Amino acid sequence: MGRVSEGDPADGDPAGRGCGRTALACLIAAGAADMVSGIFRQTLWNQTIPDALRGRLAGVELLSYGLGPPAGQLRSGAVASLLGTRFSLVSGGLACVGAVALVCGLLPGFVRYKSEPA
Repeated sequence: MGRVSEGDPADGDPAGRGCGRTALACLIAAGAADMVSGIFRQTLWNQTIPDALRGRLAGVELLSYGLGPPAGQLRSGAVASLLGTRFSLVSGGLACVGAVALVCGLLPGFVRYKSEPA
């Protein structure tokens, strides 16, 4: 198991700022947020999609999971090689926030979704 960087110049942190623990905390937070997102997605899936369509929509979901991350990695790498790592990171985050705002604007019923009591 690898160790977390403590700001060792040999680890690529010559200023000794020790970003390893911060990065690890961010990864843990991102993993927790992904788990919560998965629970919400599954709940919406079960409550809103008719049984007859679940197979087809599962295929679309699988396609998006298969293509989404590699497409994002390609975008990130291309932007980083042209404009730098920091710009790639910031522009990717802003693009994500913008995409969420666009979807919320286009699908107001999704934003105001309320589950009906069973």
